[in-house]
Amino acid sequence: TRLSSRRYVMKTMIWFCDNVSMGNAVKTSNLDNNLSNIVERNTLMPWVTIESEADYNYFTHFKDDLQKLGDTFNTTKVLLTPFAHLSHKSPTSKCAFRIMEDLENYLISCGFDVTRAHFGSAKDISFMSKAHKKQVVFRTYPNPNFLRL
Repeated sequence: TRLSSRRYVMKTMIWFCDNVSMGNAVKTSNLDNNLSNIVERNTLMPWVTIESEADYNYFTHFKDDLQKLGDTFNTTKVLLTPFAHLSHKSPTSKCAFRIMEDLENYLISCGFDVTRAHFGSAKDISFMSKAHKKQVVFRTYPNPNFLRL
């Protein structure tokens, strides 16, 4: 893959949520069998779009952004949420699922308390995000100078 021909590779919208719940997942893929309902408080909820294996290159920048937002909102909790809808061209589901699992494990190794939302499903989502200038940020990688808190 020629990365130079693509402006962005990995995208995320990172929400800070006072309360979030997910449930009633309807599988659209057989890759992930964990259909547990999720309820979290005081958590960052990044909606992450994976576009290629090059996304491994952006794990550190993504972690740095989560750390800055976590410091702002005094939390290490992350609800990692796959969100293919920001993608211009998604990789195979197997590839994206593997990268999401690796991203989850990387964030855990960096000290985050991570819950991963079901991959490959439609789901009910309800969340409360109080007004704040950083309540939601959109991030594209590479672009390491985006967050300046």
